This record gives sequence, C-alpha cells and structure tokens, in this order.
Amino acid sequence: MDLAKKFTTLDSKVLGKEQFAASGIVGRAFLISIIVGLTYTIIFADPKFVVQSDVVSFLTGALMIRNKVGVNLYDLPTQLFYQNQIVSPFVREAVLPFKIFAPFALPFVPLTSLPLKTAYMFFAFLNFALLGLLPHLTAMTLNKLREFRFWYLAPFIFLPSILSVILGQLSIVLAFIYFLIFKFVKDKKEALAGVFSALLLIKPQYVIAIPFFLLLSDNRRSFLKGFLIVFFILILSTLIISSPDALLKYPSFLLLTENEFFSGHSQRMLTVSSTLYYNLPMKLSSYKGALSLNALFYFIVYCIFIKKYKRVNFDYAFASAVIFSLLFAVHVLEHDLAILMVPFLILLNIAVTDKKNRKTLYILAFLLFLMPQIVLIISPAFGSIMTIFIAITLLYKKTNFGFLWKRK
Repeated sequence: MDLAKKFTTLDSKVLGKEQFAASGIVGRAFLISIIVGLTYTIIFADPKFVVQSDVVSFLTGALMIRNKVGVNLYDLPTQLFYQNQIVSPFVREAVLPFKIFAPFALPFVPLTSLPLKTAYMFFAFLNFALLGLLPHLTAMTLNKLREFRFWYLAPFIFLPSILSVILGQLSIVLAFIYFLIFKFVKDKKEALAGVFSALLLIKPQYVIAIPFFLLLSDNRRSFLKGFLIVFFILILSTLIISSPDALLKYPSFLLLTENEFFSGHSQRMLTVSSTLYYNLPMKLSSYKGALSLNALFYFIVYCIFIKKYKRVNFDYAFASAVIFSLLFAVHVLEHDLAILMVPFLILLNIAVTDKKNRKTLYILAFLLFLMPQIVLIISPAFGSIMTIFIAITLLYKKTNFGFLWKRK
C-alpha cells in the first residue's frame, strides 16, 4: 500500500513538471507570436501612419536643435516649418507640437539624419527592447510575481504598451521611471528616487506625481537634493540649447497647446479635467474652469493622501499615488495608461502574501488592466470614476478591504 502511494506521488510530481514545462512552452510561444506581430506592424507601417505618429513631434524639436534655432523652439509656426521638412513629401497643415524640455530631444538628434520611416522603426524597436526589460526590472523589485506563471506576458499584452510602441510614444519609458522610483524609495535610496522623479519632466504633466513621492520618502531632504540637482541641470541645459526667452515662453506655450485642437481626442482622456469638461452643465463648462477644478480636487486628494498614507502599507500608498498622478495629469491618452502597469503589478505582488484581501486585490488589479478598454468601449468618465474609486480604496485603513464584501 505504501509502495503504491509512493508511485502515485511520484507520478503526480512527474505530471506536474510536465504540465509546468508544457505551460512554459505555451507562454513562450505566445510571447514570440506577439514579438513577431509587433515587428511586422513596425516594419510594414504605412508611411501615412508614420507621418501621424508621435515620434514626428520629438524629431521636430531635435531638428530645430540641430539647426540651431533653439530660440524659437516653442514657436508653433517655426515648429510647423521644420516638421514639414521631416514628413516631406507629405505635408502637415496642423503642427504636432513639440512640448518637452529641450534636453530630452537630444537623443533624437541623430535620428534626424535618417529617413522618417527608418527613424520611426529605430525608435519603435528601442521602445520594444525597453518593454522587454520591464519584466526583469519588476522581477527584481516585486519578487513574489514569479508565483504567477504567465505574469511576464502582462506588459506585452497590455493595450497601452502596444500602442506606445506602434505610435512612437514615451509611455514605456515613463513606466520604467515609475518602477525605478518605487524601487529606490522602498530601498531607502531617496536621492536616486529624486533623480528619477525629475526625469518624469520628460512629460511635464507628471510633475504632479512628485509631491506624492516626496511624502512617501523617509529622507525627504535627500529626495529633494536628487530632484533639484537634475531639475537645475535640465533648466540650465534648456537655457544653453534654446534661450532664456524660450524658457520664459514655455509655460504659456504648454497652456496654449493644451486644448482640444492640439491635444486631439481630449474626450477620450482618463483625467479628472476631461471628465469635468465634458460632463459639467454647459453654463459651467469651460476648459479653464475644468483645469481650475482639477487643481482644486488635486489639492483635496493630496490632503487626504497626507492623512492616510502612514496608515497603509507602502506598496498600497505608492500604487495609489501613481493612479492619482494619472488622474490629475490633464493630458492622458490611451498609450499613457502604460503607467498603470506599475500599480497593476504591485497589487498582484501583494496578493501572493495577503491572503485576507487576495480576492479584492485580484479584482482591483484586473480592473486596472482592463481600464484602457473600459475607457474606449464604455466611457472615459466611467473609467475615471472607477479609477478614483480604486485609488481611494487603496488608502482605506491599513490593508483591510473587508468593507467591500460586507452585506447589510
């Protein structure tokens, strides 16, 4: 009888290993199919599509820097002139504005010597390579993720990640930066967290995340030191590359281009400001009014965060802060939601050890993963409300989410 039991146990172990190996093959095969599909899409992208891609904006700023016209870097007619040189023989009637700090355009300067399609492909594959590195970074930071057999596929099947690669966007870079900030704050390396927080200025709207990360840092002086060093380097570099006049024009330029005409598809944005603008009564609805209310609600939420963040696990607080930084960032399209990969993976990682709240964590993580589809298929306003609910829930009393399941 004992011998039979031993053979049964041995058979189950062998079968388990075979199933694990088979599932591993399936996972790798699926990953390869995604890589092949994206590679095909990038190589055979229609030239008309490439002209509309966001990489054109970055190349515009880079070409202006290369041609030493930095003094007009944030002048729309000048940008349109150089942008049409990039997209030639096509012609753009409306400029796709170059809106980032001048130093961030420097890596694109070598690409201005290449044909647009080649430059697009190079940047897309660079984005793709960074996407491939993302699972390695997260595995180092979130060591419980390996409990989920196919977790490494998540960044590759997340809709915003795919869009970011195809559209030539910087959202994957931003997701990478957010993960590094998470790692350094958690490891008590606040100076490095401050350095990478300054790099969020690659898209200025994400500067609103920095007060949250400062609050979560134990050594705030080190965080500020790291942040201010890089911030002043960026300002000084911008002054050298462009001019003091260009830097003074920059805030008004951002305000000028942050409207329906230049933003494009603002009705699809997962932001508080967009939700307010498209859902307030006509008498109260105006873009400046929505921005003002957005600032007010940001202040209220930050005050709530100050009150609650010490009562919760650090991982919950950080995930909540990331979500809030998207909600109040004003300009957030589908590809920008690649940043939601950060709280999604953090929640999965916590779920492994937090058995009490595992059910809730899975639901919240699943909702974050599906948020781009919710925004596109159902409604951006509905998506915004759900995302606010998730962020607030993560700040609710330590790690106890039992209130979600209690019946009256």
